[in-house]
Amino acid sequence: MQFYRYRFMALDTGGDMATNERISIWKYYWAAIDSWALTGFRDYEGPYPHNIFYEFWLRFGLPGLVFSFAVLAAWFHAIKILWRGSASPLLWGVLGVFIFSFINAQFNMALEFNRAFWLGLGCVFSCRYYVPSARLAAGRQALPRR
Repeated sequence: MQFYRYRFMALDTGGDMATNERISIWKYYWAAIDSWALTGFRDYEGPYPHNIFYEFWLRFGLPGLVFSFAVLAAWFHAIKILWRGSASPLLWGVLGVFIFSFINAQFNMALEFNRAFWLGLGCVFSCRYYVPSARLAAGRQALPRR
């Protein structure tokens, strides 16, 4: 508990080295934004920006920034599926890991190492066509017989 208290107190006083380093990384990329904002940062190898939106934008330019907002929409869609309570236990697990990975990607792990994020993102995009079995069964009953 002492560790967390120190981290929060250090944020207030500017003594948190991790936060200071991330801010210096963001300033480094921001200083050259006119060269990468549309097409991405050429030969990007780091330092890692510790923010998924910033990383998509750095790597892929404006299309990456647009994609990052699509990822944000997918994250909200995953929460909506779980909130409704119509998901299977397996889907609960996969979407839960995706939600955690998305939050984790705001603070650490480069995109290529965050495999749970990509698996969950694929699952969320496929869940766009997900129909709970109860609704599917109700739909079958409502169809006219031939």
